[in-house]
Amino acid sequence: MMRNPKRLGLAGVALAVALTSAVLVSTSVQASSRAVSTVPASDADGVELPALPGRYDVGTLTRALTDHHRADPFAPTPQDRSVMVQLWYPATDVERSAPAPYMTSALAAFEENASGLPAGTLGSIRTRAHVDAPPRRTRGGWPVVLFSPGSGSSRSLYTTMVEDLASQGFVVVAIDHPYDADAVEFPGGRLVLRNLPPDSDQTNAAAVAVRADDTSFVLNELSMLDGRLRGTMNLHRVGMFGHSMGGATTAATMRTDPRIAAGVDLDGTLYGPVVDAGLSRPFLLMSSAGHDRSNDGTWATFWSHLRGWHRDLKVTGSGHLTYTDIAPLSGPLHLAGMFPTEMTGTIDGDRAVQIEQTYLTAYFDRFLRNAPTPLLDGPDPTYPEVHFED
Repeated sequence: MMRNPKRLGLAGVALAVALTSAVLVSTSVQASSRAVSTVPASDADGVELPALPGRYDVGTLTRALTDHHRADPFAPTPQDRSVMVQLWYPATDVERSAPAPYMTSALAAFEENASGLPAGTLGSIRTRAHVDAPPRRTRGGWPVVLFSPGSGSSRSLYTTMVEDLASQGFVVVAIDHPYDADAVEFPGGRLVLRNLPPDSDQTNAAAVAVRADDTSFVLNELSMLDGRLRGTMNLHRVGMFGHSMGGATTAATMRTDPRIAAGVDLDGTLYGPVVDAGLSRPFLLMSSAGHDRSNDGTWATFWSHLRGWHRDLKVTGSGHLTYTDIAPLSGPLHLAGMFPTEMTGTIDGDRAVQIEQTYLTAYFDRFLRNAPTPLLDGPDPTYPEVHFED
């Protein structure tokens, strides 16, 4: 088990694949994973993300938000902290709106150039969302789910999961954390590159604290968003999830922000005061096959201080990257062998997606909609890969 949160970002190392990132975890994994993809752009033509599991079509929009009350601690020059957010939501009349790109243009060009990918490879991946499609409205508004990505990674790497949740009747708000991600594109094509100190527990704890502040700021701003989504969000029903360092961010944000009713950590080592303080609201730990409370002391300590509903689920055959778009796109993009098996796991990508979307939806249905979800009460024969570690 690799205890440090894995850094995800295409430009992070020379490992180049059509949609994803380098993984910086331990010396042995770094050495074994530094290879360059030979997948030509033509092989990626027509590659689609999985079909939406929910009943709703999905729209998406992006916003740049600036917190004028907070200085950016990682910026090379004094400036207010800014973040990029992307929202996915239940939509209508999507045929009148353009399909959303998998990645913004400047970011895609940066990643392709840094990794030696053929130009256009990332742009050839087709998402299921539509840009600025009219939102579908519901009485009281849709529940809101915040999302924080892994260290070094872009929100784009998790498009499957966030689109899936939106199709189930949630507004999903993903946050790109500048100077933490390898690159974040702002309006006008301005690209902000990673600028964190070398990886260490202290650096990770500081990054998680900034991410938690980012998240609370974004939640403040949602009630003031202009345009299409005004009045479509129920900000009294808010959850959050994240992968790797994004999972740590979820727990840290919940410690300081009581508006978040329920959280999920997907395979992320924890940092900061929340490890010892715990939480009194619902929290779900969901891990890869090689990660659990026996080899991650932060999970063990945190677990012992959880005072609300909590579960610890492990997916057999999964790896750390199973919770990213590598899972569904590894087959279509011929990525087998591009990563160490311990990182990708052996589980079929489509099956992994099905498990993730089913359990995440069940969790947020229970705690944001008060819906009965017996799936979370114990093992289910339909999903034998999911082990309850309680």
